[in-house]
Amino acid sequence: MLEEIFGGIGESLGITEGIGWGVGGAAIAVAALVAVPLAKPLTKGVIRGYLDVSRRVQEMTAEVSESVQDVYAEAKHEHEAQRTTRRGAASA
Repeated sequence: MLEEIFGGIGESLGITEGIGWGVGGAAIAVAALVAVPLAKPLTKGVIRGYLDVSRRVQEMTAEVSESVQDVYAEAKHEHEAQRTTRRGAASA
């Protein structure tokens, strides 16, 4: 497109490559200016999501731990009851 406008003048002077780099640099600068204000809310949202998931995992872990402790206590009680029954039968 630049060739059509300038009729090859820019290419013969070696400025078309520099213009491309300039336009690219300007686009990156604009993207950075736009992205920085958006990055903070996005980052905060990600952190809030992590904290929410972390809290849920802690709750689930506590529930599973309580269930395992309950099963352990029941098994221990049944085991001791069987031992008591066996001792009574052996002494009779």
